[in-house]
Amino acid sequence: MFKIFTILLLLLPNFSMQSQEEEKISCLIESQFMNINSILNFNRLGLSVTIASDYRLHPKVYAGVYSMLMKDISTNHNAIHHIMDKKIDVSSSTLSNFGIYAGYKLYNEERLTLMPEVRLGYGIYEAKSAIPNANASEHLSASMITLTPRALASYKISNGLSTGISMGYKFISYIGETKLPEYNMQNISGGVFLRFILPPNRCR
Repeated sequence: MFKIFTILLLLLPNFSMQSQEEEKISCLIESQFMNINSILNFNRLGLSVTIASDYRLHPKVYAGVYSMLMKDISTNHNAIHHIMDKKIDVSSSTLSNFGIYAGYKLYNEERLTLMPEVRLGYGIYEAKSAIPNANASEHLSASMITLTPRALASYKISNGLSTGISMGYKFISYIGETKLPEYNMQNISGGVFLRFILPPNRCR
């Protein structure tokens, strides 16, 4: 992830030289917080980092792919819970999520852009057993399909760089028998992002 970020920074001097008509491919780096609740009456906090890349299909329409990793960052000590007949340390929880997305530039003036967006993805949740030296069967894993309607507000810093805020609500449909009302990630998330537009001569 840091290598990708470094490469994007090296491209910045060339961004301002590209016209808007040429700008087709962009990359996004985003960080969001999500509140996680439970039928066990605890609340946790998740922090996610997303890397995405999209292609402008039309002056107002874009579509792309994304990869996201979320980790539990709560500092409270109430982290050991019985889930699916397993003793789980929920502080070790991670969610890997990747898929496709599409968005529409609903409002676009000189610097400010408002965009509704939707993501469709596949997710894998994992958490480790609280039992020392537990075997793999004692850990917790669940697969899911995710649907995330989102809203983004973007401010253009230059022709090739913008920043903004984002919010979304993640809907989850579990695949298989494992469902997680004890660690509910179907919730609102919000955060900030940077979007880099890649010059065409660097994308060939």
